[in-house]
Amino acid sequence: MRNECLIGYMRQIVSLTDQYITKRLKEEDLSLSSAHIPLFYILPQDGSPMLFNEIVEIWNKSKSTLSDIVTKYVESGLVQRCECADDKRNVYVSMTPKALQILDDLGNIGQEISGKLFEDLNEKDVESFYISVDKMLNNGRKML
Repeated sequence: MRNECLIGYMRQIVSLTDQYITKRLKEEDLSLSSAHIPLFYILPQDGSPMLFNEIVEIWNKSKSTLSDIVTKYVESGLVQRCECADDKRNVYVSMTPKALQILDDLGNIGQEISGKLFEDLNEKDVESFYISVDKMLNNGRKML
């Protein structure tokens, strides 16, 4: 039995992968914060618009925080924001083609991370890992 706390292990993995992502974003000169990556996976990858309020609900960010994040990426040309013609209170957000290219780059970085984390594991170990993590996630959901 290990003395280390499981949560400590998980935090170490998250911290190391976040550091690696930040390093790779700089190396690739991608104008993106690692903390904002979820936005680009929430928005439809076909470039279609999504309601701002839907993003707030999915990402669990405050409207003001999300507004600041969206503004940053509108200014950098990665995101478009438009008001609904019928109801000015509704704002839509969508990715630009430039952001869609960055998503490809992020996918490649994700593959790099997986390759590095699983480097010394065989296929059976990797499969067992995913099965175990799926079970842990299901058990975790039951706690709530």
